Amino acid sequence: MNNSIKSLILISFICIFLCCSTNDPDQNEIDMSYFYKTWINSFEEQSTTKRFIYRPEGFKIFQPSWFRMKYIFNEDNSCNWLVLAPDDAHYLQSGTWISSRYNKNSVLIHDTAGILQEDLSFVIVNLKESLLEIKPISE
Repeated sequence: MNNSIKSLILISFICIFLCCSTNDPDQNEIDMSYFYKTWINSFEEQSTTKRFIYRPEGFKIFQPSWFRMKYIFNEDNSCNWLVLAPDDAHYLQSGTWISSRYNKNSVLIHDTAGILQEDLSFVIVNLKESLLEIKPISE
């Protein structure tokens, strides 16, 4: 094989590698040290139903609401979430969370029986000390 063909093949592989690398903000590296706390939905700050804004507990006084989603994430992969009860006696449910092996920014939540809770699982779009922005896994 002559050098020009080898060079062409090498350049092709480099182009494929660069084109396949993602600039998807949902795949960016995040600092998970901010994740381990209690997060409360700040729906007043949301501009869309496809992205959800959460603030740490104590960040601000939220206006009264019939139900305001809450997650508690711990470093040992245990978690709790607020359950909307039909009788308005909302309660915290226990479970575990893991990062997806396919997308490290995906948080998969399982109940204590190990059953995946798809409606509670999400992708972290943005994570800062006082901001957790998420979107549903199914998006």
